[in-house]
Amino acid sequence: MIRNAVEEDIPKLVEMGKRLHDESTYKHVTYSPERVAATCRLMMSNGFLVVAEKNDEVIGVMMGDVQVAWYTTERMGFDLTLYIEPKHRSGMMAMRMIKRFEEWCIAMGATQIRPGIGTGDPSVTRLYKALGYKYVGELLLKDIDK
Repeated sequence: MIRNAVEEDIPKLVEMGKRLHDESTYKHVTYSPERVAATCRLMMSNGFLVVAEKNDEVIGVMMGDVQVAWYTTERMGFDLTLYIEPKHRSGMMAMRMIKRFEEWCIAMGATQIRPGIGTGDPSVTRLYKALGYKYVGELLLKDIDK
């Protein structure tokens, strides 16, 4: 089941966020549980935040927003995260959350949806392509010495 996240989900989402952080290309930057909790609260009130449940356990999360980019007056959907617990990744839950995000973006007046994949996982790219998304660029990284 996919449902809107509620305040009581935040501790679990903070834990899941840490796991995503640790397996992603973002693992070399500091993880802030406080920032994650604050962003969850913001998305609950002003954006998109859903959780996937199986047997009353939260096993996935998707967060996103619709914004007007600096170069247009059209609204676009951007995902902030999509994460499914590893033992539940072989099912349809990610696809269902993406479809729910698409519906929300359309309801919010978006004319495009532009997900990003920061984990480097090619299976996520294949999933988005199977849902009709096309490859439009690359995500690059340069570490800055402090």
